Amino acid sequence: MNINATKYSFYENDGPHLKYVETTKPQKHECDHHICNCTKVVIEKPKTRLLSRKVCVDASLTKGKYNIEIDLSNGRYTFKWDDKHAYFTMLYDEIYKCYSTKGISIELYKEGWSSVDYLFSTMFLGPHVNISNLMNGHAPSRIVDLNNFRRDDIWLHGCNCGREAYYILGNYNEKENWRRTIETSANIKNWLSIFRPEAEYSVQEIKTKVENEKHFKDAVDFCVDFFIYVLDNIESTDFYKLTSRIRDEIKEKLV
Repeated sequence: MNINATKYSFYENDGPHLKYVETTKPQKHECDHHICNCTKVVIEKPKTRLLSRKVCVDASLTKGKYNIEIDLSNGRYTFKWDDKHAYFTMLYDEIYKCYSTKGISIELYKEGWSSVDYLFSTMFLGPHVNISNLMNGHAPSRIVDLNNFRRDDIWLHGCNCGREAYYILGNYNEKENWRRTIETSANIKNWLSIFRPEAEYSVQEIKTKVENEKHFKDAVDFCVDFFIYVLDNIESTDFYKLTSRIRDEIKEKLV
């Protein structure tokens, strides 16, 4: 597993804000350049006032036919194989305001599944989910009653044009693996919070600390291995069967 760390720092300037990047990734030689009207990338660290900073940790690896890239700071796992790809994205409060840390968005290639050969699904863990914007991020659910869920329930929700449906996973082993994956990814993010933007770790120090943390790497491997299992056995999973049922129910309501 190849680990890298990157710091994005933004500095005050009379004109466009200045963006300064520090990273452990191999880089091409670049010169100062604008990326938009309001931001200019510079290769020398500015001496003006620091406005904001973001720290990102990512990993890349290959397992079998899968080339895998992971944005560990944001919980996004990308799998590429042949000419196909899949995304498993954890739902964190600061990114997905309408959800909780107990969820995952799933997008993956599935030939013949839809008009664009793509499967989309949103999964949640337990009752502690903000459903006030569950309908495409702008309206509350009209059918989900959180009192119906136990804390270890895994449930899927879908909606389109005001129609919605949801189901709870019934397969115990699969449910437990989804639960462990969601919670493990949240633990990874929590551990990475020691590298908060105001902490004075260099990108090399961050990379070395992550590489030397065995439990961290074991946690990432667990998530990756389960996602590979899902991709290799997609049509036999409860996840796929219930996602298909939700899609079909919503289609029927639209007719």
